Amino acid sequence: MLSSINSILYIGSLDPSSNSYMRFKTLQNKGYNVHGLDVDPHIFGTIWMRFHFHLCFGPGIVSLNHEVIKQVKELKPDLIWVDNKPFIKSSTLRQIKNQYPNTKIINVITDDPFGKFHYAWRAIYKTFKFYDCHFVQREENISELKKWGANSVETCFRSFDPNFHRILNPEEFDLNKYKTEVGFIGSYEEDREAYIAYLVQNGIKLTITGDGWPSGKHWNILKEFYTGPSVYGDDYIKRINGMDIALHFLRKANRDQQDSRTFEIPACGTFMLAERSHLHLKFFEEGKEADFFTSKEELLKKVKYYLINKTERDRIALAGFNRSFTSGYDHKSRLTHIIDCIKSDNKTARKIKRIVACIYIDPDFYPPTINAVINLSGICQELILVTRNHAKLDFPYPGNVKLVKLGNQISVLESEQASLLKKVLSFFQFTLNVFKYGIKKSTDVMVFYDAIPLLSFYLLKKALKKKEIWYHNHDMPNTHNVRKYSVGWLASRYEHQAMKYIDLFTLPSDDRLAFYPNWKSMDRYISIPNYPSLNVYKSNKVNGNQFDEIRIIFQGTIGEKHALEELIALLNDKIEGKSLRLILKGSVRPNYKKALSALAEAKGVSDKVEWVGLGPYCELPALTTTCHIGIAIYMGTDNVRKTLGTASNKIYEYAASGLPVILYDNAQFRKYLEQYDWTFFTDGTVHSLKAIIQEIVLNYSKISGSSRSSFESELNFEYKFNNVISYLNASKKC
Repeated sequence: MLSSINSILYIGSLDPSSNSYMRFKTLQNKGYNVHGLDVDPHIFGTIWMRFHFHLCFGPGIVSLNHEVIKQVKELKPDLIWVDNKPFIKSSTLRQIKNQYPNTKIINVITDDPFGKFHYAWRAIYKTFKFYDCHFVQREENISELKKWGANSVETCFRSFDPNFHRILNPEEFDLNKYKTEVGFIGSYEEDREAYIAYLVQNGIKLTITGDGWPSGKHWNILKEFYTGPSVYGDDYIKRINGMDIALHFLRKANRDQQDSRTFEIPACGTFMLAERSHLHLKFFEEGKEADFFTSKEELLKKVKYYLINKTERDRIALAGFNRSFTSGYDHKSRLTHIIDCIKSDNKTARKIKRIVACIYIDPDFYPPTINAVINLSGICQELILVTRNHAKLDFPYPGNVKLVKLGNQISVLESEQASLLKKVLSFFQFTLNVFKYGIKKSTDVMVFYDAIPLLSFYLLKKALKKKEIWYHNHDMPNTHNVRKYSVGWLASRYEHQAMKYIDLFTLPSDDRLAFYPNWKSMDRYISIPNYPSLNVYKSNKVNGNQFDEIRIIFQGTIGEKHALEELIALLNDKIEGKSLRLILKGSVRPNYKKALSALAEAKGVSDKVEWVGLGPYCELPALTTTCHIGIAIYMGTDNVRKTLGTASNKIYEYAASGLPVILYDNAQFRKYLEQYDWTFFTDGTVHSLKAIIQEIVLNYSKISGSSRSSFESELNFEYKFNNVISYLNASKKC
């Protein structure tokens, strides 16, 4: 974007206690000529402040924008740096772009423009397209900003100031005044209050500092531990230094997975016991550099443990302190990353011009494809998704994704039952569009999902040889009985021949690699488990124990060998006083649905079997989170079933929704899932299922929290897919 940066106009809060001011000073200390424009006098401190902040309307907005234009004219900066919420109008940004085309404008967003308080941002959504780049804290903001026309979006997480957030010497503060075994600094939220009240009710003495706490419903038991409203500056650092254990709760309204205190607490040399999230687990190793909790019970257990294990607590605190510096969590390192992105002509988001992804069955029936598209859209300017037209409703992809659906909308079953001629014509149309979008010079990467699209590539290989070719097989080679000389038969027959010409090969399970003995280039192979995406399963909802009906869900292709008959036999029972309901979500052959319905009627439980049918993938999380137990029982013995450990997406979609999962007891599932306390193994009998459901219900709240935690920390699509992104970014063809 810029070969050099000499002058910066920094627009943000310049209150000395703010992180914005600390970032401003860090840029100055790095040697840049930085001129600050303080937004606070314009936005706050007048009767118009609520209009300014919530509606981006009022005299302060006008005066701020006039001042921006004035200073840009005087300074002619190389870079305009807007810190957090931009109160700058579209007309102002457009004028700057027209008059000073070489000046770059960025926005470093620390809040959540699309979270609970999005109403305060709505008036400025249309300004996003005028910035050259946005730097955000939340991964889901990437696609959200791009839907509003943002040109480029990068992640840049929170950080600390080593000159301020530090270990204090004893003479720097009165330890007797600030000393506390357990402490929390932060504003009131209902969840936070419930957790802290639970600690107090179980004998833990602590201190609470922050705004809003006196209005809480547990104030009567917390008020003796309350030290007052929010603190800033030196008092903030002294309070953290005075804690043996610093509690850290994330802000749900902002969809936080990390925040400033994530790094400020360890930088002060204090032991951090924080809410578990996938980013917390990425930044600090659990039990070694910090520790984490998901449930009240886990929090209480760990507080008690670390209060009496000072040596271990101090060791973890020191390791967390060291990690903060060695991993670059300080302001200088974070801002260096931003500057490097701005200066680089090979920025990741602009490096790959176009990716063309090709899948023969509508991706709504293959959720891992949707997850890949969401993540790939963040590293390219445009993504073309070529598929056939099977789903009535489409997933709401990011704004730079173009969905090309071929032909009239028909079901997958109807396409399977079509005549051979229609199938051949459909394949020809698909291949023609693969050529159409693949042949363009701006196409850098082509992704072929499963054998039939790979056959299209094989026929076009000479025309596409300069592209980066990536092949992913959702399924297994030669697993289906296909008619000889059909399109599917030809695809299976030539799969290994076509793979000689690909650059990258991926599978959802390492166990399936054994079926590709000819593939020897392990440096060009990556495993991408069929985990759900954090961008789809966003809710942190964890089911508690307060329910009268146990909702058991099976989602996927409904057929034999899933123990559904045995579950129906249980539906008349009550377990721990709770009734049962079976929810069946997905496609089903008419004959099998008729047989199951007849069984339910014979058992007198027809009203307890709920058929949901097919529906768009984007609506699936809302359904699954209303349920309590997920069924992923596969009693088949074919090669697909023998390699489902990381390939069955339903298992991990259940976990993402906070559901315990019942699995068939075989070596494959135990290999990958036995370590988790939210997985339960059955032989498929009625007796076994009943015993497992009872065990689950008795410990439901803890198990539910644990499953969601596993998803956030390691069983999410992004956790493994980053290896693919790194490969593509490093590819010489891109």
